[in-house]
Formats: sequence, structure tokens, C-alpha cells
Amino acid sequence: MSTIVHFGLCDLAYCGYVLSGLAEVAESRGLDVRTDLRVPGWLRKAADGHEHMQMIPVFEFRDGETTARFCVDAHDKAYVVHPGLLAAVDVYFKVNYQPGAIDDLDLPESDRAKIVPLRTPFMPITTDGWNLRPRLQPSTSMGWGPRDAARRTRQLRDFPTMERIFELRSAPKERDLLFMMRIYSQPHHQEVNDFRYEVARRLTASSDIDATVGLIGHLEGKYAELAAEQVAPQEHLRRLASSRIGVYVLGTHNCLSFKFCELLALGLPIVGQPILQDTEFFYSLPGLAEQFHYNDPDELVKAIEVTLSSPSHYEATAESNRRLFDEILSPVSSAERILDHVLVTNGT
Repeated sequence: MSTIVHFGLCDLAYCGYVLSGLAEVAESRGLDVRTDLRVPGWLRKAADGHEHMQMIPVFEFRDGETTARFCVDAHDKAYVVHPGLLAAVDVYFKVNYQPGAIDDLDLPESDRAKIVPLRTPFMPITTDGWNLRPRLQPSTSMGWGPRDAARRTRQLRDFPTMERIFELRSAPKERDLLFMMRIYSQPHHQEVNDFRYEVARRLTASSDIDATVGLIGHLEGKYAELAAEQVAPQEHLRRLASSRIGVYVLGTHNCLSFKFCELLALGLPIVGQPILQDTEFFYSLPGLAEQFHYNDPDELVKAIEVTLSSPSHYEATAESNRRLFDEILSPVSSAERILDHVLVTNGT
């Protein structure tokens, strides 16, 4: 039987989506999927000195004497790749992909050709299989300590399964929307922070929108006036699911945030900022260009009011988003695309 080995370096937030999909399609494809908690020498060498390995699950496809290595780079910067890992794998899938973003990087053409847009948003989920869990124990060679192990253990406990998210699609509606957003601490986050603050402030002031609004994270100055208590991931998803519509704002460095996938997976109609990653692909999908369209806080909130005034429209959009997720963007669909590409590249 052919085997896909996952090397458990990556945090569950960035590998759970792929692992969940691979586990589900493995049986129909005659594959065994498992996590190897050891770090082989080639991967230790490739990962040396790179600070973002927690965002890049790495895999090895084994079929008799044939081996193919691939990874899924979920880093939020479109213009960053891991050169050592790129050189070591056969296929380098990139989640936040922008045509042209890597043009100025000093890469051999043979390595550049390995970079493939995954065209799949991620969100933090866990898998049912204990044998797929990421490495939990500290690793001196990889620079991990007990605090990292504790975080990974919490993720296994706190993240929902895909089955739970599907169950939440039928949650009773309790509010128009939930807008609980993180505020970050670095200077380059200022634009993202301010946009989130301005949307939150306008939602709070609107008498036509029944919204639960708040900011969490690094709250100083004006941000502190909208401070809210952070809740566990599964409770946050339940509150999202019990909303009539979803509001989307960009992640850091204009990336696809986890919210993009969560809102679609829950089957909510969405009002949001434009998609800036792999725009041509995502806007070719049904309904997304109309929903991800608003880059001004006033326009965005006005669009929310208009959407809420037409229940038949937002219910039709919700159904369209559910189909879109299930057929194109789900973990299973993503795993199928990954395997198809890896097998073709490997000549299998």
C-alpha cells in the first residue's frame, strides 16, 4: 500500500485542514496516512534556521522504491518562501499565492517551477485520528520548548472537527452578525488594526444591525474602548454559526484569513473586503466577487444593512456558499487536488 507520511513539525492550526482531507480520501485511493514524530536528517537540514516551520506541514509520498516530497506553505506573506525546504521537496504548495509576488526572489528556475498555488483557504480544525497528531514533545534540534508542547496540546483539545462544523450549519440564528476581531501589536499591523476598528465602531453605532462586536488582543488607546473577552475556538464558531451573515476582513499582509474558510464552511452569506490572494481564481467561483467587494468601512456596513433587508437573497447566497465549500474548498476537495498534482509530478 502506498503511504503518505506527515512529519509532525507544523502546528495543528496549519496542518489539520490538510490532514483531515487526506485521512478522508486515503481509503478510496488505497493509501495509508500517518504522522512520523521523528525528524529525518534531510528535513532537519532543510528547516534549519527558518522561523515559520510551524506554518508549513511537510509530507513524503512513498510507493515502493518511489518517494516524492511535498509541503503546504500556509504563511501569510505571499512574497515569502522557504528556500531550503523549496530545494528539498518536489512540490511546494502555497496557500497565500499571488502571481508575481515571488518574481523578485533569488531562486533557481528549477525550484521556482515547484511552487504551485493550492487555492484552498485554511482554518484551524483537528482530525479524528490520534495517529495523525502533530509532534507534541519539545525538540531541542528544532528550537521547541515545553510552552510549544502545551500550546499544541491545547489545540488538539480546543479545535473542532470538520464534522462539528457541518453540524453547526443548522444552528438557530441568535443575531445578525458576530464581529470579534484580533488587534495585533507590530507597527506593520496598523492598517489592518485600523480597518477592523473602524468597521467595529460603525457596527456598534448602527441601529439597524443586531451585532455582537468586540476587539481582542493588543488593545491600547482607541482599541481598548471596544475590548471584549476572548472565547474558546469552538464557542466562537458556535456564535458565528448562530449569525445570519458573516463579515470578512483581510488577514495580515493581505492574506486569506482563517475567517474566509470558516464563514464559507458554515454556509453563511458574506459581506467582506476584496480578496487579494490569487484573485483571478477565487473571483471565478460563483458569488464571491459580489460578496468580497467592499474596501471602505462605511460601504461595508451599508452593504451589511442592504443584505439583511433581503432575507431571500442572503438565504440563497448561504446555500451557494455551502455548495461552493463542499464541492471546491473543503478539506477533501483540497486533498484530492494535492494528491492529483503530487501523483502526476511523480509519474504515478
